[in-house]
Amino acid sequence: ALESMASLTRLDLRVWRGPEGMSKEAYKARNALGAKGTKSLWRLASLTSIDISGVMLCGAGMERLGAPGSERLTRVDLSMNSLGMEGAAAAERALRGCRGLTAIDLSSNHLPSSSGGALSAMLADRQSLQDLRLGNNDLKAEGAVAVAGALEQMERLTQLDLRNIFLKAEGAAALAGGLRRVG
Repeated sequence: ALESMASLTRLDLRVWRGPEGMSKEAYKARNALGAKGTKSLWRLASLTSIDISGVMLCGAGMERLGAPGSERLTRVDLSMNSLGMEGAAAAERALRGCRGLTAIDLSSNHLPSSSGGALSAMLADRQSLQDLRLGNNDLKAEGAVAVAGALEQMERLTQLDLRNIFLKAEGAAALAGGLRRVG
């Protein structure tokens, strides 16, 4: 049904975490689309915005999604999907053709410091990016240094979420250098 809606531009499938007492099983059952359930929706050519946060993609699921069907995407929210290193690399490959993105949310995805290279490649030449969310990942200094180079080119960046990425002095210095050139 949704696949045939040529005028659909915004799709929100995010999963609200719910009450603190909710079991992991109950949370997963709420909207655990995974890659199989998300793939046909991800491929809608009319979309400009998609929020598939918390649908339990994980790294292998992101790989199976492949490239989105719309090069017109401006906003992508992949937060809370436990993507990890494998998922970061898959997301980079999937989003290559989406040159008009103004917002990317990869927060809370268990991205390790070794995912910095994939993040840097994903963010390269994204002059139109205005909102970048990488908070609540384990990027540390190594990941921050890799991302800092890409930040230098983001002339329109107005929002940057780097909460809880375990920066320390080296990572903070690299980010400060990249941010001096923004805007």
